[in-house]
Amino acid sequence: MESSIIELEKPAIYVVGTPIGNLSDFSLRGQQVLKSVDFILAEDTRKSALLLQRYKVKNQMFSYHDFSDATRVEEILRTIFEKPAAVALVTDSGTPLISDPGFAIVKKGSQKGVPVIPIPGPSALIACLSVSDVPIDRFIFEGFLPSKDSARVSHLRKLMHESRSMVFYEAPHRIVKFLESVGNIMGVDRRVLVAREMTKLYETLYRGSLSEVLTTISKNPLAKKGEFTIIVEGRAQDTNELEKEIDSFLAILLEKVDVKTSVQLVSKITNAKRNIVYKRALMLKKLL
Repeated sequence: MESSIIELEKPAIYVVGTPIGNLSDFSLRGQQVLKSVDFILAEDTRKSALLLQRYKVKNQMFSYHDFSDATRVEEILRTIFEKPAAVALVTDSGTPLISDPGFAIVKKGSQKGVPVIPIPGPSALIACLSVSDVPIDRFIFEGFLPSKDSARVSHLRKLMHESRSMVFYEAPHRIVKFLESVGNIMGVDRRVLVAREMTKLYETLYRGSLSEVLTTISKNPLAKKGEFTIIVEGRAQDTNELEKEIDSFLAILLEKVDVKTSVQLVSKITNAKRNIVYKRALMLKKLL
């Protein structure tokens, strides 16, 4: 069956997943929708034009991204209603809303009664999970963390007791700092999967403990190129609650009193061994 024009629901917003690297991953249904909608909303019309050219899609395309103001959203929705129109929402690559633009118009459109219809497609998140040797029966998706060191460390500290595996996106110029931050906060023995350039020519998967993967990437300049998806194994649950309680008290006390006093008080409050509390205090002190 060749890609062709199909009948679509109107009014409607079709959220279309597009390739994250390999253009052959674009679904037949996705191609048909882009050919059949009244117009396409693209994060970057220049980049999407290359995809449309590859699949011989000739259609109107307009810019829509996270920096589009509320007036722009209202204009688009008014057009969708008045025509009525079926429109496709695409991003530069992957699935809209998954760390990509689109939430504002999907939310506003659904509130106004416009059907929002998914056209499933590639996603770096799902692609990475599908080849993971880190447990993924339960996981959380954190996307891109703040670029500033202090904000990134603060966010990771909130996740240090998370028992579910954690999935992150990271840019090439920050990958080493990101892994170092994870190691300082969660421990260098934590198992990770770091996927680089998924579905592209130089796709590479780095597996092992965080220290092993960090060493490999740090020593190889080429390993720091491209976009990254990272899965970090969650903390074992047997020590989770006690350490969480210890760290909660220490985080408060270390801002006001010295390490020795903080350790004495927390050890007494939690009945935890002083040497355990002391190790946690030293680790937290480095992060404050």
